Amino acid sequence: MTACVRTRLVTWNCCEVFDEKRVDLLKSWVSGINSWLLSSMKDADVIVVHLQEVGGKKKDMAMLETVGTELQAMAPATDFWFSGMIVQCDTKAPTFTALANAYFVRRTCLDAVQVFRWAEADAQSLDGEWVGVGTLDQHTATEPPTWVQSFKFPTPVPARKGTQFSYWRINGHELLLVNLHNFHDASNLEAHSLEVATCGSSQYAEARRHALVGFMQHIRQKGMLRTVKMFLFGDFNFRLQLAKSFRWLTLQMLDEAPAGQIPAAKVVDERTSDAAQLFSVSAAGRTELARLATKELVFPVDQQSVTDHVFHSTQGLSSFDFELSRFNFEAHNVFPEGGLQELPRDFSPTYPWAIDEPAYAPTRMPAWCDRVLMSNPAMDIVMQAHFLYTACPREYLTGDHKPVVLQFALFPSP
Repeated sequence: MTACVRTRLVTWNCCEVFDEKRVDLLKSWVSGINSWLLSSMKDADVIVVHLQEVGGKKKDMAMLETVGTELQAMAPATDFWFSGMIVQCDTKAPTFTALANAYFVRRTCLDAVQVFRWAEADAQSLDGEWVGVGTLDQHTATEPPTWVQSFKFPTPVPARKGTQFSYWRINGHELLLVNLHNFHDASNLEAHSLEVATCGSSQYAEARRHALVGFMQHIRQKGMLRTVKMFLFGDFNFRLQLAKSFRWLTLQMLDEAPAGQIPAAKVVDERTSDAAQLFSVSAAGRTELARLATKELVFPVDQQSVTDHVFHSTQGLSSFDFELSRFNFEAHNVFPEGGLQELPRDFSPTYPWAIDEPAYAPTRMPAWCDRVLMSNPAMDIVMQAHFLYTACPREYLTGDHKPVVLQFALFPSP
């Protein structure tokens, strides 16, 4: 046992690096990890990195080696054991999820860290053995090793959504570390229209909830859900209630709405086949205030001003962040172990950011897609000491998603 193993969990959707061949975004991310956190790299003993959309939307793995090299620069090889980047490289494989995991362990802590090696690549139970990470070579194969498992979300059409996870024993604590990429909103308009029609959630939110429930059932079948400390960190694609948040943020920009309220006066909604719009109505006529289309979101101010408003309205926007509570409502009825928890979140929405300027892109309602969620036993150990839960600052350009980090201390298990 070690007196304290400082553990850092990092998640980042790196799609733009591959789609745009933007090594500069990757370098900005790596340098950011080493500088924008309140502590330096020497203050972490175990670092787990989860990447989503590796290969980008075109499933082009040409930059994989470059990404792996830059990733390794996060920690000096003289001080850290590095797993290599673990990813399914065959984009046509039925298990392909475009997820990549990487692990760093400080060499002075190797005796306190083990990983579980399943007997089979798709083991349905805890058959296997614990091995010391110091005995493992750096991973260079094109398929994940047997100590990394995957679970692809069932879907009627091919999709790259699912999980890639590993099971660790760190300072006596058994941790299930899950990389996750859930379903996205294909259309603003469809999400908006269904929310309005049903006074509920969109079909996209329902698909995400079902996928998350399905994964929890999968883990429960392995016998791991009750006692294991589980951390899920990745791109959950959780969105805000679109119709309500669209209206509320527009009115915030016009200084007409108190926090958390949606005034009905002065502003009217109009829906066509191409867009949902908000108009201000007066004796002088109608003026368009904001417009929402399939992949477009236009407010009455420029994008830098939109970003400023979002930063200043984080607490108000959080009142429209409903997907986790909706999932937990079902989870408490299905799983005796309960649902998933999140630490207090004081950072601004992590998506969608512009590539070349520190501002939100005019495409989607800003939302907290990228998160670290955890089971109740995991929350208990994180709360035992100081922790840091944060996102990359605005000034670092990292593509359309901001990386999110949780750092906490693992004291010896009793």
